[in-house]
Amino acid sequence: MESLQEYIERFKEDYPNWSEKDVINYATKMYNKMSTVKRGDNIIHLDYFDGLIIANEISEIENLLEDGKLELSRFDKRGISYNSIEDFTLQVSLYINNPVIQSILLGVAGNIAWDSIKNTSIFIWKTIKKRHWDNEESNKRQKINFGLKIKTDKEKIISLNLDSELTDDLLLKALDKSLEVVKELNKLDIQKDSDDTLFYPADFYTFDIEKKLWLEVDIMEEIRKKHLKQKLNKP
Repeated sequence: MESLQEYIERFKEDYPNWSEKDVINYATKMYNKMSTVKRGDNIIHLDYFDGLIIANEISEIENLLEDGKLELSRFDKRGISYNSIEDFTLQVSLYINNPVIQSILLGVAGNIAWDSIKNTSIFIWKTIKKRHWDNEESNKRQKINFGLKIKTDKEKIISLNLDSELTDDLLLKALDKSLEVVKELNKLDIQKDSDDTLFYPADFYTFDIEKKLWLEVDIMEEIRKKHLKQKLNKP
């Protein structure tokens, strides 16, 4: 991890118009936030906003992951600006890195690691399903999107949204079927079209309650539909 002074020097270069006080304050904030971020093959990373998940719940998440010999890394996103599409962004997510997911798929880690991740996911899902976050852009209170972020062996990161409307049984099914999504993506080759544009699988998946399957979301198409609906609803 970089030292505080290294953060200060970096932000001085990145934001030359900022005052020294602003640079030091921002560098100190980011240094403190990064102090909870860890690296390693047994790391499970939690992205969250403080307030959506609180300190005693963080402790419980750590304990649940320790049952599977996994270690929690975390980053509080509060106070950080993000360019995001609210409906297709996980405000809270568990990121499973490639070494962990591959050891689960290969059976190296047995069921202990996966059971630990599932139990942790269920705990977070139940904890925040009735909470909301304040969307400053739309000035609305919205439900929290929580799910898994998984890195495939093709270096692709996918988001699997565990909707708060799922039943307990469907949540378990969605978690188990998430491994099938990763297996399928691991089999895919990256393909190129005639102008060498790379095509990757979709970033965002939702669990279809009727089909009981994870389905890719065409985010740009969904945005188009949303804008068209808003246009039609205008007086």
